[in-house]
Amino acid sequence: MNWDNHLSSILSAADGSVAKMRERLTTHGKYSKGREDIYPTRELSLEAGLDLSPLPPPTLSNPSATLSPAVQWNDLAGLQAQLQSQSQMIESLSQTLRSMERDRLAQQRQTQILQEEVRRLREKTDEREEERRGASPGVERRMEEWKREVTRELSSLRGHINRTTSLGNLEESFSSKLRREEVDLLRKEVDQLKSKLMRLEEDMFQQQSEARETRRQYERSCKMLEGLTDSYRTHSFDLARTISQYQNTQQEVRGIRVTVSELKDEVRGLILRDRLPTPAAAPQRSALASAVAVETVPRRQVTVTAAAAASTLAAGLDSDNDFSPTPSLGEVSSDDLDLSWPSEREPGLVQLLSSCILPLLINAAEAWAWSQAPLRRERPEPTIAMCLEPGVPAEGKARADRSHVPPRLQQEEWTGTHGLVKGWQRRPSARTPLYTSLTKPLG
Repeated sequence: MNWDNHLSSILSAADGSVAKMRERLTTHGKYSKGREDIYPTRELSLEAGLDLSPLPPPTLSNPSATLSPAVQWNDLAGLQAQLQSQSQMIESLSQTLRSMERDRLAQQRQTQILQEEVRRLREKTDEREEERRGASPGVERRMEEWKREVTRELSSLRGHINRTTSLGNLEESFSSKLRREEVDLLRKEVDQLKSKLMRLEEDMFQQQSEARETRRQYERSCKMLEGLTDSYRTHSFDLARTISQYQNTQQEVRGIRVTVSELKDEVRGLILRDRLPTPAAAPQRSALASAVAVETVPRRQVTVTAAAAASTLAAGLDSDNDFSPTPSLGEVSSDDLDLSWPSEREPGLVQLLSSCILPLLINAAEAWAWSQAPLRRERPEPTIAMCLEPGVPAEGKARADRSHVPPRLQQEEWTGTHGLVKGWQRRPSARTPLYTSLTKPLG
C-alpha cells in the first residue's frame, strides 16, 4: 500500500542519516583518550533512548583538548534536534499506522460481513432455483430435451456439411432430399401459422372496435332512457294535476246539483202551496185576481215556459247522474207551472217566479255549463235571456240583442201578440243542453 511505502522510505531515510552521522563522527581526527571517553557515553545514551541534553564538559588535565576544533557541540545539538524531530515523525507515523491498521481490520470485518451476505444471497438464489425446478420440472425437462434435440440437429447438420464438403460435387443423397422437403414443409407450416396469427389479431381488433361501439350505443340508450323517464314523470305529474282538477270540477258539479235540487224543492213547495190555498185567503185572492184582470185587460201577458227550461236543465244534469235522489224538474207537469193568466193565479207568485226563482235557475244552468267546458275542451256559447223591462220597446230590445248574437245561434220566430219577443235559442246538440230564453210582459 502507499502508506507502507511512505513509512519504509521515511525509515530508510532516517537510517541513512544516522549512518552518515556515525561516519562523520568516526572520520574526524585522532582524538585523545578523554574524548574517547565522552562519545561512547553519548552513543550509549542515544541507543538507550536517554535525554540528550547538553552536559557540562568534564574537567580535563589537558586544557588544550577542550579547545580542539574536532569537538563540535553545535553540530551535536543540531543532530540531536534532527533526531528528536525524526523520532516525533516516527511516532506520528506509527500512530497513523495503528489507525490504518484499525481501519484495515474494520474493512476486513466489513468485507467478511459482505461476503457472508453474498453467500446468503447465493444460497437463497440457489434455493429459489431449486424450488423453481421442483415446481416446474416439466418445463426444465422440455428445455433439456429441446437443447438435446438442437444439439443433435446441429451435430447432424455439421456432419452433413462436412460430408457435402468432402464429397464435393457428388449427387445429393436421398436423405438430404427428404430433409430438404421436410424443411420446406416446416416453412410452409410456419407461414400458415403466421397467417393464422395475423387473422386472429385482426379479429381481436374488430371485436375491440365492436365492443367500443356497443359501449357507445349503451351509453346513448341510457341517456335516452333517462329522457324517457323524465318525460314520463312530467306526464304523470300533468295527469295527476288534470285528475285533481277533474275531481274538483266534479265536486263543484255536485254542489251545483245539490243547489238545483234545493231550488227544485223550493219551486215544488211554492207550487203546492199555490195549488192548495187556505179558505181564509180565498176572498182576498179573488179580489186581487179581479184587480189584476181589470188592469191587464188591454194587455195580454206572455210568459216563459219555465217548465220547459227546468226540464231541459234537469235533463242535462240527470244525464251525468241517473241515480240522483232528488226529483227532476221534468217530473213537474206543465199544469203545475201554468201561469198564463194573472187572473187565475196570484200575481205575487208570478212576480216571485219571474224575479227570483227563474234567474236563480238560469244562473245555475250557466254555472254548470261553464264547469263542464274544460272537460269538453270547449266553452259553450253564452245564452241570451230576453227579460224585457217595462218601458223599453220590443223592437229596439230585439235589435240590440241581435247585434250580440253569435252566428251559430238561430233566431226564433216572433210569437205572441202586441210585438212580444221570445229571444234567441241555440241549436240543440247531443253534448250541450237546450237553453230557452225567458221574457217578462212588456210595460
